[in-house]
Amino acid sequence: MRRLLNALQHSEEPGSEGLAFSRPAPSLTVLAAGLAISFGASCHSHDDGATGAGGGTGTTGDFNFSSQLGTIREGQLSDISASLLNGAPATISNWMLSTNVDGALVELPAPDAVRFIAGDVGSYVLEASDAFLNVGTLNLEVLTAGTALTVTEVIAGTDNDLVFARLAVSGEDLFIAERIGGAAAPQVFARADRSGTRGMEVTLPYKIQGLAAAPGGAVTATRTAATLTDALVRYDRDLNEVASFAAPDLGTALWSDRIAMSDEGETLVPTDLNGGSILRLDVNGDPAGGTLQDSLLPLPVAFADLVDITVGQFGEVYAATSTEMGRTSADGTVDTTLWTPSSYVAIRAMDCDSKGILHVALQDADGGQCGSIRRFNWLGGQIRRISDYNDPNGSRFAARKVLNPQDLAAYPEGSWRMYDDTVTLDPTIQSAAWIVAGNVPIDGK
Repeated sequence: MRRLLNALQHSEEPGSEGLAFSRPAPSLTVLAAGLAISFGASCHSHDDGATGAGGGTGTTGDFNFSSQLGTIREGQLSDISASLLNGAPATISNWMLSTNVDGALVELPAPDAVRFIAGDVGSYVLEASDAFLNVGTLNLEVLTAGTALTVTEVIAGTDNDLVFARLAVSGEDLFIAERIGGAAAPQVFARADRSGTRGMEVTLPYKIQGLAAAPGGAVTATRTAATLTDALVRYDRDLNEVASFAAPDLGTALWSDRIAMSDEGETLVPTDLNGGSILRLDVNGDPAGGTLQDSLLPLPVAFADLVDITVGQFGEVYAATSTEMGRTSADGTVDTTLWTPSSYVAIRAMDCDSKGILHVALQDADGGQCGSIRRFNWLGGQIRRISDYNDPNGSRFAARKVLNPQDLAAYPEGSWRMYDDTVTLDPTIQSAAWIVAGNVPIDGK
């Protein structure tokens, strides 16, 4: 279990909220210059997390610092170690993060290392000291996490059409399930690339209600059916049904249409079993734990109010209602959140990228907006709130802002796509919805 050593949650705009996960943490020592942490003889915990790219730009003092060279972007993380000038390992007794204190430090097992989680764009100073009064500093530079939002695809229809859509990402592929025009409209299922070009599209004889994908092209969907066995459908990358996939029959138990998939290809289905549980199914649809009961994780929010779930970078499951968000770790430990959106704000959808950044689509009236995307690190700190986008084809739309988000899916490096309902500026233009892209520079960092 991660152990948070220091953090200061940050909101970029007035009135915006952060997520406060309830995992117990040691007391924080906050100094005037920043955040300080001290290590005792037995205070090291274990963290198996992968790291992002480091951002060291210069060192001074009694230590040499080692980090992955390059840049680090908002919300990403980097493991940093210290050694003495003669090359011998250092035993750091105190780490301090100063200048911009909206970042965070997390304890690592080694006595010479710490994990830095980047906050807002800017310059940071990391200071280390040991019991022999050796002191060294490392300058860190944090770059922006992404570029402006852009409309990548406009879907035909009218302003009065009802819009329903689900998105899922697998590798470089974006899978789209959409219905334009209400319940009687045909169900379209498509695969597109990052630019929005649809390489394959089919019309299905049934209605997709939920969609999830895993690396390698595996896609699972829920459709309207009386049993979970009939409701869950597995597809390959070419949108063909996988006939060998069959989920168990849950009898009288209920399940949610909103599902998720892990990197290993497991399908995660929220159910009302045991008062609210997440059922893990393997690539064939069988209970991943061998038996039904051994395949259940506790659901961290009320099943009846669930609006979406997603899987984080360490196998943890995030679940949300319209007003709160919770987290269950891979070992079944439940964390709850203390975050509640303000008036007229509701969570619509969310997805997690491979860096552990949580992307959340909301319907809100904050600042006069109709909708927004908010990005959080896994400590619950808000990194960014986004509502405006660029329309490369000019002023087709009444307002170039997020209006009515339907669903959201994140690529591994942190770019994402959102399906949004819209209103056109020119009534002669037949446009019912659009897909908006938020891109993180793909630079290997």
